Amino acid sequence: MVTPVDKRSSNKFCEFHNDKGHSTDECMQLKKQIDELVNDIMSANKGTEGPLVIEAEIGGHAIHRMYVDGGSSMEVLYKHCFNRLRPEIKSQMVPATTSLT
Repeated sequence: MVTPVDKRSSNKFCEFHNDKGHSTDECMQLKKQIDELVNDIMSANKGTEGPLVIEAEIGGHAIHRMYVDGGSSMEVLYKHCFNRLRPEIKSQMVPATTSLT
């Protein structure tokens, strides 16, 4: 973390850094590392078929199978997964207004 300790927000905690200053959701270094890892895997898996499968913890929920399809133009969250999210996470989601073909 590059922000001086005395200027960090004491009410936010980053699990990636295990330190106060910003939330895990706001962590730019974590996002950059995830992007780099996904990109490394997609260059290594060129020519393979099927989605990339990732396990992660998002918003305090363990996601055992997250499918990443590099050729997809839509992000799909299945209803049974959505129903398991905490209400504060559900309230942040915006429903799609376009049709899916």
